[in-house]
Amino acid sequence: MPGSRTCADPVAIVHTSFFSGVGLWATAPTAPRGTPGRWANASGLRRVQLDASIGQSFGVAVADIDGDGNALELLATNHVDNETLAGVYAYKLMGANADPMLPSSWERAALTTGFLVRIPGPGQAAPGQAIAFTPCQGGAAHGSGVAADPSLS
Repeated sequence: MPGSRTCADPVAIVHTSFFSGVGLWATAPTAPRGTPGRWANASGLRRVQLDASIGQSFGVAVADIDGDGNALELLATNHVDNETLAGVYAYKLMGANADPMLPSSWERAALTTGFLVRIPGPGQAAPGQAIAFTPCQGGAAHGSGVAADPSLS
């Protein structure tokens, strides 16, 4: 499949950093791929902020959001008390050989924003987690969970 990658030795791990920073992050070993134990030593890992503009990130998952057959996109959400910023975002790695550790390798699109926090206060934010699914004929769906629902915030 064009653009597909092997999962035996991941290039990077993309993650949120809810308690220790804002935005979307990537972590990768500094040792070259194929080096035994390259993920085993925390001091040999490099952490890069991919996007701080979405505020406090909450969830991230790999998904084929654009339906092209390549799961090189990310579905990410934040957890903020800001109706303009609170949203569900897609990130596309721009090219099969793009470096996931470079913020410029990712293109972001806001899928939906405008989640209102109905009961403001400490620990209250929106939208929370979103999960991608693929609709099928007859109403069934592949995947698990539901998409973010503003009425649950």
